[in-house]
Amino acid sequence: KIIENAQPSVQQVSDEKSKVEQALSELNNAKSALRADKQELQQAYNQLIQPTDLNNKKPASITEYNQRYQQFSNELNSTKTNTDRILKEQNPSVADVNNALNKVREVQQKLNEARALLQNKEDNSALVRAKEQLQQAVDQVPSTEGVMQQTKDDYNSKQQAAQQEISKAQQVIDNG
Repeated sequence: KIIENAQPSVQQVSDEKSKVEQALSELNNAKSALRADKQELQQAYNQLIQPTDLNNKKPASITEYNQRYQQFSNELNSTKTNTDRILKEQNPSVADVNNALNKVREVQQKLNEARALLQNKEDNSALVRAKEQLQQAVDQVPSTEGVMQQTKDDYNSKQQAAQQEISKAQQVIDNG
């Protein structure tokens, strides 16, 4: 109105100035009330901090996983710390949230690649049962008194071979 009115009064100018200042104040308050959406970052962080399940994994694959993990473990820990800090901030900037989210995704990819190296142990229950049966047979030592030396030697040889097979089977069981 004042701009249209070539001759505004002092009161009109003062009133309009108050309205402009009020609009500026409200706009600044609205700007400062803007909050970065941390939901996606929180979800990504929750996934990142999930422990890796090493149960029933082949020992060699656990070794590979651990070697790969060591290559980025410092980066993982600093990413966790930084992301946790940003998530706890009352009003982090959108840029900080986005940067943290990108870093979490980058480290999550490395963690996923390391986890992909893990291999499940094979179902070896049949081997376990067979080994136990062989162990029971080995543990049942017959009397060798009064038997021919040749049959005694043959028995001792077979018992030794059975013990070796038990050891080999145990290694296979242990290594998945």
